[in-house]
Amino acid sequence: MIEAEFRKRQNLPVITRKFRDVAKLAKARMEDELKNGVGKVSYNDYIHVIDDYLIPCLGKRNITGIDYSALNEFDAWRIAKMEKVPSHSTILTHNSALNRVFDEAVIRNFLTEANKPKLEAKGRESERRPAFEVEEIRAMLAGFDGWIERGQSDDSKERRLLMRDYVMALLDTGARPGKELLQLKWKQIKEAIKPVVKVTAEIDADGDPIFHPNLNRSVELVVSGKTGTRTIVGMQRTVNALREIAKRNYDVEMPVLSPLENVIKATNNDYVCWRAT
Repeated sequence: MIEAEFRKRQNLPVITRKFRDVAKLAKARMEDELKNGVGKVSYNDYIHVIDDYLIPCLGKRNITGIDYSALNEFDAWRIAKMEKVPSHSTILTHNSALNRVFDEAVIRNFLTEANKPKLEAKGRESERRPAFEVEEIRAMLAGFDGWIERGQSDDSKERRLLMRDYVMALLDTGARPGKELLQLKWKQIKEAIKPVVKVTAEIDADGDPIFHPNLNRSVELVVSGKTGTRTIVGMQRTVNALREIAKRNYDVEMPVLSPLENVIKATNNDYVCWRAT
């Protein structure tokens, strides 16, 4: 008791625990929050980092023994494991996972706030993936129909149709490939229409000017991904893709002005990238 009181007065943790045990507690907390729908998508990345990097390297140390020397050893170990210098964004993710472990230690009085290591994020700059050229996009879109027809079964063709619509929406909205659209539900979509009429210089048989109407359909999609929840906008290409998916999966009427109104209901909890069986 005297030693514990002394450590408390010296702003030192009263109880010590192995890093791996605290890391498992932090991991369990994140898993519970994800299960209850209040966790962040990034928690999945932190859990992966804890399992594959933090525990294998730091697990046997006491949580109070993770000092700058230990962190430097971890940096060297990580480079050897990855066989390259990690990018700045990778180190940020690893630091966030480490901070989750340290925060868990503070919550349980295994570590004091004052003794939490201050983490730095050094690393090589991430290289942006090259964008598609216009010619590449045109070639890809032109090849979809033939690729779909070459499917050897109805199931294969159905998957390829879904892939076509998915790519169309990605190109149109700028959504991140993966979770943002794959986890999108119909109830998270809002349809909009802003009709305009363009007067052309052309004249019809009666001498009247020819008008070109445009319904200007668009949709707002509430998506969740790497940066949390955000709203993205899709125009006619996305509307067409969603309509094709809905036609294949639902036997509902699709009005001309609002083709998705019978699908994007608050009660429709289906995922958009879902295939009827």
